[in-house]
Amino acid sequence: MPDTTSSAIAATHGRMVSYIWGIADDCLRDNFQRGQYRDIILPLLVLRRMDALLEPTKADVEKEIEETGDPDGFVLSDITGYNFYNTSRWTLQRLYNNAPDNNDLLLRNILDYIDGYSPNVKDILTRFNYEHLLSRLANTDRLLVTIGKFVDPNYNLTDREQTAPDGTILPALTNIGMGYVFEELLRRFNEENNEDAGEHFTPREIIRLMCRLVFEPVKDHLPPLISIYDPACGTGGMLTQAIDYLTQQLGFEQQYISVYGTEVNPETYAICKSDLLIKGIATEEPASAKDRIHWGNTLSENHFGGTRFNFMLSNPPYGKSWNAEKPKIVGADGAVIDDRFTVSLPDARGNVALERATPRSSDGQLLFMMEMVNKMKHTDEWKEGSRIATIQNGSALFTGDAGSGESNIRRYLVENDLVDCIVQLPGNIFYNTGITTYLWLLAGKKEERHCGKIMLIDASRLFTPLRKNLGNKNCEISPEQAEVIYRAYERFEDVAPADDCPLEARVFTTDEFRYRRIQIERPLRLRCFYDSNRLDAMLDDVKPKQREKALAQQAMLRSALDACPQGCCDDFQEFADTVKHREPKLKKADLAALRKYCCEPCPDARPVLLPDGTPEPDPQLRDFENVPAKENINDYFSREVLPYAPDAWIEHSETKIGCEISFTKYFYRPERMRDADEIMNDLREASQRAE
Repeated sequence: MPDTTSSAIAATHGRMVSYIWGIADDCLRDNFQRGQYRDIILPLLVLRRMDALLEPTKADVEKEIEETGDPDGFVLSDITGYNFYNTSRWTLQRLYNNAPDNNDLLLRNILDYIDGYSPNVKDILTRFNYEHLLSRLANTDRLLVTIGKFVDPNYNLTDREQTAPDGTILPALTNIGMGYVFEELLRRFNEENNEDAGEHFTPREIIRLMCRLVFEPVKDHLPPLISIYDPACGTGGMLTQAIDYLTQQLGFEQQYISVYGTEVNPETYAICKSDLLIKGIATEEPASAKDRIHWGNTLSENHFGGTRFNFMLSNPPYGKSWNAEKPKIVGADGAVIDDRFTVSLPDARGNVALERATPRSSDGQLLFMMEMVNKMKHTDEWKEGSRIATIQNGSALFTGDAGSGESNIRRYLVENDLVDCIVQLPGNIFYNTGITTYLWLLAGKKEERHCGKIMLIDASRLFTPLRKNLGNKNCEISPEQAEVIYRAYERFEDVAPADDCPLEARVFTTDEFRYRRIQIERPLRLRCFYDSNRLDAMLDDVKPKQREKALAQQAMLRSALDACPQGCCDDFQEFADTVKHREPKLKKADLAALRKYCCEPCPDARPVLLPDGTPEPDPQLRDFENVPAKENINDYFSREVLPYAPDAWIEHSETKIGCEISFTKYFYRPERMRDADEIMNDLREASQRAE
């Protein structure tokens, strides 16, 4: 929790979480499965919080409705002080106080109450599938008792101080406190259901680190209006934490911050949007009512096309297929049809062309990276450009050969000097995975001393163990350790690991990660046999319809070979000339058949020559070498290839530029080999225990 959160808010937060968590057991047990508790409790909590926020202005809204008959939504929002309202005659308290002894009538009243909400709230509740869940509560006679729990006067879900029936003062539950209640309940429900909490919930210490890396370096140059975007916003944790950092740490006013996001899961989208509304954060554009928080698919629809943002933070799904979205991104001819996923890159000869920036279909995480890059502001829009912090797994660093979509994406980022820093995070830092993850920091405009350079920080051993595991998460980055990471980035110079601080960092030029993939060819050498028996295999390779034609070709080639001197020849040109002398009618296809069935590779034979007199390359001997961008190709070839293959050459037309970033290469620490005596002692102890 941020340092500015008071102890009163913290106590209220804990008490509320325990109470609402208990509602599920008190009201839903025996009628619903435990896995269904979340689907009922969370939307009702959203409903009650919004109801509580609107209570003080309910009379004024009713007066406006009475006077105008059909008031404008903007007018009602001005009255409530929020960008939502309710025009029905009901509140949850009125529904409970005037509840009929009939579940069907109670259900109709509640549906009438919900229908009175503004469209943005009804959109949220629709994603929660509220009609179905309320009907189930009514059918199991649990609807009234559950509502009663949420309006219990002994628990204050409003943003105003209240007095309990026994005279106890109940402190207000602030919007920030409500956000924490919401997030903690979500985490608990997901953990209780044995679900992947990390799909919705990124550890807050990671988001705070991301916020610091993104905002702190430009805190003295922030624009008057700030826009923040998350293309895979989940429950909105990135967006709300970003707002908290700007307002609480940097003193920026919330009214000048706009947040945007897209989420594909309807329930998660509803949680995100409701959390933002509860905190008083706009989820639509004021003038056009266009969604700022959009329910949809980031990859298949470019909802925010043409919009650029100051800051972007995201933890997109990794290792997830994007085959379902592929028809909207790649055309039937294989060409990329969405310009977000193409990049202009020079080839090895300096010719600039539009290249694909789509990774393999089994993992779409880099598509989210390109979505954010596409939404970066130019420096003429904001002098700092845009700053991005995103979490990726290891495959984003090195998967894909030169010329592949993954390599093209890395090339574009590196060659355009967008990558500022990459931090390797500790393993098991997330709730739903134990794999190693990396925090990428991208900057549209770097500090002058950062230009042309990339910093790699290995913080994999910088963590604090948790006393109790939370799913896969068994450690965290403490505030002091986060400070160490930020200070290393701030200094932007090499850091050696120490006994009291295992963090290691190195700064490289961008050329360190680029390479040329050269194609090494060697000549095809064939030993040829004047042996017509080898042609027997021809008929094994033909289809029934082609058999007659193959028999005729076989007979002609047999006749030619039988007329030649028997034995073998190590020169294919000589072999072909000899056979053609015996059968002048031989065509190119016939010579190809001879080569296939009567010749075999031989390292001692003479090279096969092409019509222009150059050696024909042997596909079986073809090899590839990755030459670092900072090294001369010919020098590398002379040193690393020619001593072992004197007849080799470089096929320069096939040279491709690639890019990969390997933390293992720069931070590998070999473990000490165990002493033989130590191993023998362990074996003896194990043997004794077994006996």
